Amino acid sequence: IISSANNILGMTDPASTLPAIKGYRGQALALRGMAYYYLIQLYQHVYPVAQSGTRPGVPLYYAANEGKENILKRATVSEVLAQIESDLTTAVDNLKGSTRGTKNQIDENV
Repeated sequence: IISSANNILGMTDPASTLPAIKGYRGQALALRGMAYYYLIQLYQHVYPVAQSGTRPGVPLYYAANEGKENILKRATVSEVLAQIESDLTTAVDNLKGSTRGTKNQIDENV
């Protein structure tokens, strides 16, 4: 999911104001944020953040082929949670006013 989301994010312009592009970016960011949320819950005790914030979490991938040659180090729990919040906040901004064409799509309400 993260790799596919990164592919979409890499192929679309973040500065675009076209509703379709913003919709694709918003859906990709929402999926990536949720994927990281599930991963960090699975691989590290997250809460309370004050105690777990500096513990190793999961690697953060921002590009589709990143990490193929080099294995990325695990980001801290705080860094992963910050990335999740950033992805989901940006997704909501991009999805404002969007509607779902089918049940497998994400819109602002989801």
